[in-house]
Amino acid sequence: MARSFAAYHAEYARLDALAVAEPQRVRLPPDAKPAVVTRLRKNYALDRARYFIPFATRTNVGLVQSSRMWATTVKHLDSLPHPEARAAAKLIRDELLKQSPRLMRHSFAEKSYQAQAVQELTAALALGRERLSSDQLPTRSGARRSLGAAVSRETQTVADSLQHRANRYGYQGTATRRMKVSFAWNNMALAELRDLNRHRTGHRWTPLIQAGFYLPPEIDRAPHAVLLADQLALTRELIERGAPAYVYSLLLGAQTPFEHSTHADKFIYEAELRTGMGAHFRYADHLSAVLHKFFEQVPEARDWVVEGTAEPE
Repeated sequence: MARSFAAYHAEYARLDALAVAEPQRVRLPPDAKPAVVTRLRKNYALDRARYFIPFATRTNVGLVQSSRMWATTVKHLDSLPHPEARAAAKLIRDELLKQSPRLMRHSFAEKSYQAQAVQELTAALALGRERLSSDQLPTRSGARRSLGAAVSRETQTVADSLQHRANRYGYQGTATRRMKVSFAWNNMALAELRDLNRHRTGHRWTPLIQAGFYLPPEIDRAPHAVLLADQLALTRELIERGAPAYVYSLLLGAQTPFEHSTHADKFIYEAELRTGMGAHFRYADHLSAVLHKFFEQVPEARDWVVEGTAEPE
Protein backbone atom coordinates (compact mmCIF):
# COMPACT_ATOMS: atom_id res chain seq x y z
CA MET A 1 0.00 0.00 0.00
CA ALA A 2 2.86 2.37 0.80
CA ARG A 3 4.43 1.70 -2.60
CA SER A 4 1.08 2.22 -4.32
CA PHE A 5 0.59 5.55 -2.57
CA ALA A 6 4.14 6.54 -3.56
CA ALA A 7 3.32 5.77 -7.20
CA TYR A 8 0.12 7.80 -6.93
CA HIS A 9 1.87 10.84 -5.45
CA ALA A 10 4.69 10.63 -8.02
CA GLU A 11 2.29 10.45 -10.98
CA TYR A 12 0.10 13.20 -9.52
CA ALA A 13 3.10 15.54 -9.18
CA ARG A 14 4.32 14.70 -12.69
CA LEU A 15 0.92 15.23 -14.32
CA ASP A 16 0.28 18.44 -12.37
CA ALA A 17 3.61 19.83 -13.54
CA LEU A 18 2.85 18.68 -17.09
CA ALA A 19 -0.49 20.51 -17.03
CA VAL A 20 1.29 23.68 -15.91
CA ALA A 21 3.85 23.38 -18.72
CA GLU A 22 1.22 22.43 -21.33
CA PRO A 23 -2.02 24.24 -20.38
CA GLN A 24 -3.79 22.98 -23.49
CA ARG A 25 -4.03 19.52 -21.86
CA VAL A 26 -6.78 20.77 -19.54
CA ARG A 27 -10.13 21.85 -20.98
CA LEU A 28 -11.19 25.13 -19.38
CA PRO A 29 -14.44 27.08 -19.53
CA PRO A 30 -14.28 30.47 -21.25
CA ASP A 31 -12.86 33.27 -19.07
CA ALA A 32 -11.98 30.84 -16.27
CA LYS A 33 -10.72 32.54 -13.13
CA PRO A 34 -7.29 31.56 -11.72
CA ALA A 35 -8.86 29.54 -8.89
CA VAL A 36 -10.92 27.53 -11.40
CA VAL A 37 -7.87 26.95 -13.60
CA THR A 38 -5.92 25.61 -10.60
CA ARG A 39 -8.79 23.33 -9.50
CA LEU A 40 -9.31 21.83 -12.96
CA ARG A 41 -5.57 21.37 -13.44
CA LYS A 42 -5.32 19.48 -10.16
CA ASN A 43 -8.41 17.45 -11.04
CA TYR A 44 -6.71 16.50 -14.31
CA ALA A 45 -3.75 15.09 -12.38
CA LEU A 46 -5.87 13.43 -9.70
CA ASP A 47 -8.27 11.77 -12.14
CA ARG A 48 -5.39 10.07 -13.96
CA ALA A 49 -3.12 9.20 -11.03
CA ARG A 50 -5.84 7.80 -8.77
CA TYR A 51 -5.70 4.29 -10.27
CA PHE A 52 -2.74 3.55 -7.97
CA ILE A 53 -4.74 4.34 -4.80
CA PRO A 54 -5.42 1.15 -2.78
CA PHE A 55 -9.02 -0.01 -2.70
CA ALA A 56 -8.61 -0.49 1.07
CA THR A 57 -7.98 3.23 1.64
CA ARG A 58 -10.15 4.62 4.42
CA THR A 59 -13.04 6.63 3.04
CA ASN A 60 -16.42 7.97 4.11
CA VAL A 61 -19.75 6.37 3.23
CA GLY A 62 -23.08 8.12 3.70
CA LEU A 63 -26.32 6.10 3.84
CA VAL A 64 -29.76 7.68 4.23
CA GLN A 65 -32.42 5.00 4.61
CA SER A 66 -35.30 3.78 6.74
CA SER A 67 -34.86 1.87 10.00
CA ARG A 68 -35.93 -1.31 8.24
CA MET A 69 -33.23 -0.90 5.59
CA TRP A 70 -30.68 -0.12 8.32
CA ALA A 71 -31.60 -3.40 10.00
CA THR A 72 -31.08 -5.20 6.69
CA THR A 73 -27.73 -3.47 6.11
CA VAL A 74 -26.46 -4.41 9.58
CA LYS A 75 -27.73 -7.98 9.16
CA HIS A 76 -25.82 -8.22 5.86
CA LEU A 77 -22.62 -6.93 7.46
CA ASP A 78 -23.00 -9.33 10.39
CA SER A 79 -23.37 -12.25 7.95
CA LEU A 80 -20.14 -11.60 6.01
CA PRO A 81 -16.99 -13.67 6.64
CA HIS A 82 -14.83 -10.58 7.26
CA PRO A 83 -14.31 -10.00 11.01
CA GLU A 84 -14.13 -6.24 10.40
CA ALA A 85 -17.58 -6.34 8.76
CA ARG A 86 -19.02 -8.01 11.85
CA ALA A 87 -17.26 -5.46 14.07
CA ALA A 88 -18.80 -2.65 12.02
CA ALA A 89 -22.23 -4.31 12.34
CA LYS A 90 -21.96 -4.23 16.13
CA LEU A 91 -20.86 -0.59 16.23
CA ILE A 92 -23.69 0.51 13.95
CA ARG A 93 -26.25 -1.63 15.79
CA ASP A 94 -25.25 -0.10 19.14
CA GLU A 95 -25.99 3.36 17.73
CA LEU A 96 -29.26 2.39 16.06
CA LEU A 97 -30.56 0.75 19.23
CA LYS A 98 -31.07 4.28 20.54
CA GLN A 99 -33.56 5.06 17.75
CA SER A 100 -35.00 1.73 16.58
CA PRO A 101 -34.64 -0.90 19.32
CA ARG A 102 -37.42 -3.12 17.97
CA LEU A 103 -36.10 -3.35 14.42
CA MET A 104 -32.56 -3.97 15.63
CA ARG A 105 -33.74 -7.36 16.85
CA HIS A 106 -33.70 -8.29 13.15
CA SER A 107 -30.16 -7.04 12.49
CA PHE A 108 -28.15 -10.13 13.43
CA ALA A 109 -26.48 -12.64 11.11
CA GLU A 110 -28.99 -14.83 9.31
CA LYS A 111 -28.58 -18.17 7.52
CA SER A 112 -29.66 -17.09 4.02
CA TYR A 113 -27.33 -14.07 4.09
CA GLN A 114 -24.43 -16.19 5.36
CA ALA A 115 -25.01 -18.88 2.71
CA GLN A 116 -25.14 -16.34 -0.11
CA ALA A 117 -21.99 -14.60 1.18
CA VAL A 118 -20.13 -17.94 1.08
CA GLN A 119 -21.44 -18.76 -2.39
CA GLU A 120 -20.58 -15.33 -3.78
CA LEU A 121 -17.07 -15.47 -2.29
CA THR A 122 -16.54 -18.95 -3.76
CA ALA A 123 -17.68 -17.76 -7.20
CA ALA A 124 -15.48 -14.65 -7.02
CA LEU A 125 -12.43 -16.69 -6.00
CA ALA A 126 -12.96 -19.13 -8.89
CA LEU A 127 -13.39 -16.30 -11.40
CA GLY A 128 -10.42 -14.49 -9.89
CA ARG A 129 -8.17 -17.52 -10.38
CA GLU A 130 -9.35 -17.82 -13.96
CA ARG A 131 -9.05 -14.17 -14.99
CA LEU A 132 -6.45 -12.59 -12.67
CA SER A 133 -4.21 -10.25 -14.68
CA SER A 134 -2.55 -6.84 -14.58
CA ASP A 135 -2.82 -6.37 -18.36
CA GLN A 136 -4.99 -3.49 -19.51
CA LEU A 137 -8.16 -4.86 -21.05
CA PRO A 138 -10.60 -3.15 -23.44
CA THR A 139 -13.98 -2.25 -21.99
CA ARG A 140 -17.15 -3.41 -23.74
CA SER A 141 -20.51 -1.93 -22.84
CA GLY A 142 -23.95 -3.44 -23.16
CA ALA A 143 -27.57 -2.45 -22.53
CA ARG A 144 -30.80 -4.41 -22.69
CA ARG A 145 -34.39 -3.23 -22.30
CA SER A 146 -37.51 -5.21 -21.49
CA LEU A 147 -41.12 -4.35 -20.88
CA GLY A 148 -41.74 -7.67 -19.15
CA ALA A 149 -45.16 -9.13 -18.41
CA ALA A 150 -47.23 -6.06 -17.61
CA VAL A 151 -50.74 -6.08 -16.15
CA SER A 152 -51.74 -3.59 -18.85
CA ARG A 153 -50.12 -2.50 -22.09
CA GLU A 154 -48.21 0.80 -22.04
CA THR A 155 -49.87 3.38 -24.26
CA GLN A 156 -47.59 6.37 -23.71
CA THR A 157 -44.79 6.95 -26.21
CA VAL A 158 -41.18 7.44 -25.19
CA ALA A 159 -41.34 10.96 -26.65
CA ASP A 160 -44.33 11.81 -24.46
CA SER A 161 -42.45 10.44 -21.46
CA LEU A 162 -39.35 12.58 -22.04
CA GLN A 163 -40.15 15.71 -24.05
CA HIS A 164 -41.60 17.80 -21.22
CA ARG A 165 -38.46 17.78 -19.06
CA ALA A 166 -36.53 21.03 -18.67
CA ASN A 167 -33.47 19.08 -17.46
CA ARG A 168 -32.52 15.65 -16.14
CA TYR A 169 -34.38 16.29 -12.88
CA GLY A 170 -37.70 16.59 -14.69
CA TYR A 171 -40.39 13.97 -14.09
CA GLN A 172 -40.54 11.23 -16.70
CA GLY A 173 -43.66 9.44 -17.88
CA THR A 174 -44.78 5.85 -17.54
CA ALA A 175 -43.18 4.74 -20.83
CA THR A 176 -39.70 5.02 -19.28
CA ARG A 177 -40.66 4.50 -15.64
CA ARG A 178 -42.08 1.06 -16.51
CA MET A 179 -39.29 0.06 -18.91
CA LYS A 180 -36.77 -2.32 -17.33
CA VAL A 181 -33.14 -1.75 -18.32
CA SER A 182 -29.96 -3.71 -17.62
CA PHE A 183 -26.58 -2.28 -18.56
CA ALA A 184 -23.10 -3.63 -17.96
CA TRP A 185 -19.39 -3.33 -18.62
CA ASN A 186 -17.11 -6.36 -18.91
CA ASN A 187 -14.08 -4.58 -17.40
CA MET A 188 -14.57 -1.42 -15.34
CA ALA A 189 -11.87 0.05 -13.09
CA LEU A 190 -12.82 0.13 -9.41
CA ALA A 191 -12.16 3.88 -9.47
CA GLU A 192 -15.22 4.34 -11.69
CA LEU A 193 -17.28 1.56 -10.16
CA ARG A 194 -17.18 3.22 -6.73
CA ASP A 195 -19.16 6.21 -7.95
CA LEU A 196 -21.35 4.59 -10.59
CA ASN A 197 -22.36 2.00 -7.98
CA ARG A 198 -24.18 4.60 -5.86
CA HIS A 199 -26.73 5.68 -8.46
CA ARG A 200 -30.44 5.65 -7.76
CA THR A 201 -32.46 2.45 -7.48
CA GLY A 202 -31.97 -1.04 -8.83
CA HIS A 203 -29.61 -3.94 -8.31
CA ARG A 204 -25.86 -3.66 -8.80
CA TRP A 205 -23.54 -6.68 -9.12
CA THR A 206 -19.82 -7.28 -9.43
CA PRO A 207 -17.66 -10.30 -8.56
CA LEU A 208 -15.01 -7.78 -7.40
CA ILE A 209 -12.05 -9.43 -9.09
CA GLN A 210 -9.03 -8.14 -10.99
CA ALA A 211 -9.40 -9.26 -14.59
CA GLY A 212 -7.06 -6.50 -15.77
CA PHE A 213 -5.58 -3.18 -14.70
CA TYR A 214 -6.45 0.18 -16.25
CA LEU A 215 -4.10 3.13 -16.56
CA PRO A 216 -4.90 6.20 -18.69
CA PRO A 217 -2.76 6.97 -21.75
CA GLU A 218 -0.93 9.77 -19.87
CA ILE A 219 0.73 7.21 -17.56
CA ASP A 220 3.56 4.95 -18.74
CA ARG A 221 3.15 1.44 -17.29
CA ALA A 222 6.84 0.54 -17.57
CA PRO A 223 8.09 2.41 -14.43
CA HIS A 224 5.36 0.68 -12.38
CA ALA A 225 5.84 -2.84 -13.75
CA VAL A 226 7.44 -4.20 -10.55
CA LEU A 227 4.75 -2.69 -8.33
CA LEU A 228 1.96 -4.14 -10.49
CA ALA A 229 3.67 -7.54 -10.62
CA ASP A 230 4.03 -7.64 -6.82
CA GLN A 231 0.44 -6.50 -6.33
CA LEU A 232 -0.71 -9.24 -8.71
CA ALA A 233 1.33 -11.86 -6.83
CA LEU A 234 -0.15 -10.78 -3.50
CA THR A 235 -3.68 -10.93 -4.88
CA ARG A 236 -3.04 -14.36 -6.38
CA GLU A 237 -1.67 -15.66 -3.06
CA LEU A 238 -4.72 -14.43 -1.13
CA ILE A 239 -7.11 -15.90 -3.72
CA GLU A 240 -5.32 -19.26 -3.59
CA ARG A 241 -5.75 -19.22 0.19
CA GLY A 242 -9.46 -18.56 -0.27
CA ALA A 243 -9.10 -15.43 1.87
CA PRO A 244 -11.96 -12.91 1.62
CA ALA A 245 -9.29 -10.30 2.41
CA TYR A 246 -8.03 -10.54 -1.18
CA VAL A 247 -10.16 -7.45 -1.94
CA TYR A 248 -7.77 -5.37 0.19
CA SER A 249 -4.87 -6.06 -2.16
CA LEU A 250 -6.67 -4.43 -5.10
CA LEU A 251 -5.90 -0.93 -6.36
CA LEU A 252 -8.42 1.41 -7.96
CA GLY A 253 -7.11 0.51 -11.41
CA ALA A 254 -8.25 -3.13 -11.04
CA GLN A 255 -10.79 -3.94 -13.76
CA THR A 256 -13.84 -6.02 -12.86
CA PRO A 257 -17.20 -6.82 -14.48
CA PHE A 258 -20.07 -4.61 -13.32
CA GLU A 259 -23.76 -4.62 -14.12
CA HIS A 260 -26.78 -2.58 -13.03
CA SER A 261 -30.44 -3.49 -13.43
CA THR A 262 -32.99 -0.69 -13.03
CA HIS A 263 -35.64 1.21 -15.01
CA ALA A 264 -35.17 3.47 -18.02
CA ASP A 265 -35.97 6.72 -16.20
CA LYS A 266 -33.19 6.06 -13.66
CA PHE A 267 -30.76 5.00 -16.40
CA ILE A 268 -31.47 8.12 -18.47
CA TYR A 269 -30.85 10.34 -15.43
CA GLU A 270 -27.52 8.62 -14.77
CA ALA A 271 -26.42 8.76 -18.41
CA GLU A 272 -27.20 12.48 -18.69
CA LEU A 273 -25.48 13.23 -15.38
CA ARG A 274 -22.33 11.22 -16.04
CA THR A 275 -21.75 12.61 -19.53
CA GLY A 276 -22.68 16.17 -18.56
CA MET A 277 -20.91 19.16 -17.10
CA GLY A 278 -17.87 18.33 -15.00
CA ALA A 279 -18.18 14.56 -15.51
CA HIS A 280 -15.04 12.50 -14.99
CA PHE A 281 -13.51 11.52 -18.33
CA ARG A 282 -13.92 7.77 -17.77
CA TYR A 283 -17.47 8.08 -16.47
CA ALA A 284 -18.30 9.97 -19.64
CA ASP A 285 -16.67 7.30 -21.84
CA HIS A 286 -18.47 4.45 -20.08
CA LEU A 287 -21.89 6.07 -19.96
CA SER A 288 -21.66 7.37 -23.53
CA ALA A 289 -20.89 3.88 -24.81
CA VAL A 290 -23.75 2.23 -22.92
CA LEU A 291 -26.14 5.08 -23.82
CA HIS A 292 -25.54 4.37 -27.50
CA LYS A 293 -26.31 0.70 -26.85
CA PHE A 294 -29.57 1.88 -25.26
CA PHE A 295 -30.35 4.02 -28.33
CA GLU A 296 -29.96 0.92 -30.51
CA GLN A 297 -32.75 -0.71 -28.48
CA VAL A 298 -34.86 2.43 -27.94
CA PRO A 299 -34.14 4.66 -30.96
CA GLU A 300 -37.12 6.92 -30.19
CA ALA A 301 -35.30 8.14 -27.05
CA ARG A 302 -32.42 9.61 -29.06
CA ASP A 303 -34.16 12.93 -29.70
CA TRP A 304 -34.99 13.51 -26.02
CA VAL A 305 -31.97 12.27 -24.05
CA VAL A 306 -29.19 14.85 -23.69
CA GLU A 307 -25.76 13.23 -24.06
CA GLY A 308 -23.14 15.63 -22.71
CA THR A 309 -19.50 16.08 -23.65
CA ALA A 310 -18.13 16.15 -20.08
CA GLU A 311 -17.50 19.86 -20.54
CA PRO A 312 -15.68 21.56 -17.64
CA GLU A 313 -17.72 23.16 -14.89
